[in-house]
Order: sequence, then structure tokens, then C-alpha cells
Amino acid sequence: MARQTLSALTPEEMQEKLNKIAEGNRQRSVKYLERQRAKGKTPLTILLSEEAYQEVLRRKEAGMAAGETLTISDVINQALIVPTFKNVETTTKDIEGTTDTTPPDRISNLPAYKTWLFAQIEALKSQGNSYAQIADMLNQKGIVGVAGRELNKKTIEGFFNKLSKERLNNITIV
Repeated sequence: MARQTLSALTPEEMQEKLNKIAEGNRQRSVKYLERQRAKGKTPLTILLSEEAYQEVLRRKEAGMAAGETLTISDVINQALIVPTFKNVETTTKDIEGTTDTTPPDRISNLPAYKTWLFAQIEALKSQGNSYAQIADMLNQKGIVGVAGRELNKKTIEGFFNKLSKERLNNITIV
């Protein structure tokens, strides 16, 4: 069957074509929602203020700049889920060789959490641990990365190197 240009279609043919496209879109949407429900997700329609929406976009873009693939749903989930720190006690020597193991709240005080996490990694690194070993140690304690995910060698190395560079850039020589 030869393809027709849209201008060559009658109004009835155009409407039939649009109906087929709409039906295909509905079917794809249903399949997508089924896959998301199978993953334990629930569809939700929300209304956000412009300010809240811009913050969600800012966090999404920051995650993508850090090499993460984030959806708006991921950003909202990360903002709402309070991380649980399994087996993290409030003592000052919980992770061998580090101090102050009670992390600041990642959601409400991200800059303090970053500083705290950097100090933990720096202390473990100074003891000669590899990035993979550091990731294992922190994961065993339930410590999550800045984005709220489990840590791995690559995220530890990237985070540590990035913050190390930022620290060097912020040094003022008098």
C-alpha cells in the first residue's frame, strides 16, 4: 500500500488515522503502567507549585550531570524516602578508623551529608582502603550515596575526586 500524504486524505480518513494513533498510544500507556505496577510503583497525578517543580527539575539535572539516569519520579522518591541507616550507632568509632558516624539527614541537609560522607571516605582512604573496600564498608553500615542509592567503587571514586577538586579550588592563599 502506498503511503498517502496527509493533505491527500479526506476528513474521514484523517479522523480514522488519528483514532488509530490514539488507540496505539493508549495501548502503550497501559503496557507501561503495567510494567511500573509490576515494579511496585503506583501511578499518581500531582499538582506542584512552580517553585517545587523547578526544584525537582534542578535535582534531576544535577543527578544527570553526575552521570545518573533519573526520572522525575526518581527525584520525588529520593526526596520523600528517608534513608535508613542499618546498624549505624551513635558512637564515634562505628566504622573502623572514622569518627562521627551519625550522618546528618541527607534530605534536609544535603551539604552537611556530603561533608560527612567525604570525611568518612577520606578517613578510610587514608588507611589504604581501595574505593571498592570503602563502598563495601559503608554499604554494610547502610550508608547511601548522595542520591540515596547503594554505593559502589565508581560512585565513591567520582564523589571523592569531585569534592577533593572543589576543596582545592576553594583554598585561598594569603
